[in-house]
Order: sequence, then C-alpha cells, then structure tokens
Amino acid sequence: MAVKSTPPIKNIPKLTLPLTHLKGIGPERASLMAQKGLRTILDLLFFTPIHYEDRTNISPIKDAREGLPVQIKGRVVYGREERFYPSRKG
Repeated sequence: MAVKSTPPIKNIPKLTLPLTHLKGIGPERASLMAQKGLRTILDLLFFTPIHYEDRTNISPIKDAREGLPVQIKGRVVYGREERFYPSRKG
C-alpha cells in the first residue's frame, strides 16, 4: 500500500511564514523572539540553545555549593499569600 504524502517542495514556502502563524505565538511573543533574531518558522528550526542544564540529576541539598547550579527536590509544607502591591479592589 502506497503512502500518500505532500511533496516536500510544496511545503518550503510555509517555512518562511512569520512566527505569528504558529499556534500560541501572538504579536507580543513574536516581538520578544525577534529580539533573538527569530522571525520565521525556518529561523526557529535552526535556533539551537547555547547552554543546556541537565535537570534530571537531583542532589541532596547538603551537597549544594555556593555559586554552582544544583537541582534539588523538596515539598512545600506551608505557604501564604504575599501582596507586593496594594489591592485595587474598592
């Protein structure tokens, strides 16, 4: 059984569309991404991070060293709401 697919050449023009054509990227987010040089879908495909942190290695908090990144696991046992701005409610 032959699989029917769209010829790859036909899809190339779609790669030059602005990022706002992607679901979840509106004008505001597109503007932020443009600051990084990302304006088209093709730009996004070739964008690679320059730094990567492995967050899968969880360490005990006692092993944390000042100035070095560490991934720890914890549980919030108490919390309360803090307001930094006065409420605008009448």
